[in-house]
Amino acid sequence: MPRLMRVATAIGLHYGWGRSVLHGVAEFMRQTRSWLLLAEPTEVKPEHLVAQLDAIDGAIINTADLEIIERLQQRRLPFVNLNTRPYEQGIRAPCVGNNEAVIGALAASHLIGLGLRNFAFCGVTAASANTDRGQGFFLKIRSQTHTTGPLNWRYEYSPLDLRRRARDKLAPWLVSLPRPVGVMAYNDLIARHIAEACLLAKLAVPQEVAVIGVDNDDLVCELATPPLSSIDVNGTRQGFLAATLLNQWMRGRPSKPVRHLISPARLVPRQSTNIVAVSDPVVARAMAFILAHFNQNIGVKAVVAQIDESRRKLEYRFRSVLNSTPQKEIQRLRMQHAQDLLATTTLATATIAQHCGYSRASYFSEAFLRATGNTPTGYRKRCLG
Repeated sequence: MPRLMRVATAIGLHYGWGRSVLHGVAEFMRQTRSWLLLAEPTEVKPEHLVAQLDAIDGAIINTADLEIIERLQQRRLPFVNLNTRPYEQGIRAPCVGNNEAVIGALAASHLIGLGLRNFAFCGVTAASANTDRGQGFFLKIRSQTHTTGPLNWRYEYSPLDLRRRARDKLAPWLVSLPRPVGVMAYNDLIARHIAEACLLAKLAVPQEVAVIGVDNDDLVCELATPPLSSIDVNGTRQGFLAATLLNQWMRGRPSKPVRHLISPARLVPRQSTNIVAVSDPVVARAMAFILAHFNQNIGVKAVVAQIDESRRKLEYRFRSVLNSTPQKEIQRLRMQHAQDLLATTTLATATIAQHCGYSRASYFSEAFLRATGNTPTGYRKRCLG
């Protein structure tokens, strides 16, 4: 039986992302039964981690502090970093991070699909991923909406700002935006501040300001007014992969100093983006029907019959307003629903196919593979780590 490895973690448990990462680590431990874990419920600080170096065999950390990285390397302690900033600055050590560009693009696609044509990004000055996430957001908007003008509706504030101060700063910025507007926040906490600032400024969410966060922290999202749509960044997968790489290194197979980027698992829609913001009344009625019935076995013919418009004219309107088609919107909503069911339930593929409006599981599996590049089973495994 292999020796139990003593592992320290310093990733922070007060946000949903950190807890989901530890779920992935816990799954690795359950499968291997080869670790003794010390989970430190704080962010990385030298006095916390460095003081433990003689008592541990390895560490999973989340830090951009080069001093900490250098100390670990000097001690030849195996570690995996969940922050990619040191790697980008030339520090070669294994790291597992978010695919920030894909996260930004996923949020943009969701807001574009609502019919919005005004967009903004709210970041935080101290976050190393801030730029990549915002760039991915605006690049997707530019490519999908064919926007040629500047996309510079950005706002950043310090994480040191108290909650009330943050809201007071956000309100004037939100009032200045052209509306209706879709706002992507760097994380769920900032998204909650935005929602509260909208209440302060008497801006309706989602009718005037649709808000989407990142991390899918259940408590933060559900306790917000209204509940927040968010992106599940797949922290469980990050934690499992980080644990796998660290275990190999501790047992004599050093990990290559490579940056592993994990794509988000899914987008979780809630009330903060529950809107169809299109000026064309025909498209609005068609989208309302699609939103209510996409999980049934309907096609474009059913939409046309409900709207009393020719298919050709309806598709022309959709392309003009949404740069999409009725069939693509039905498919997009079905795939979004399928991803949610695969990630959060143990339902069989055939049952999920029925819940998503497919008459046969084989049709669903083929459609899911085309849309995501994964089979339903493969996607579920990826989400679970």
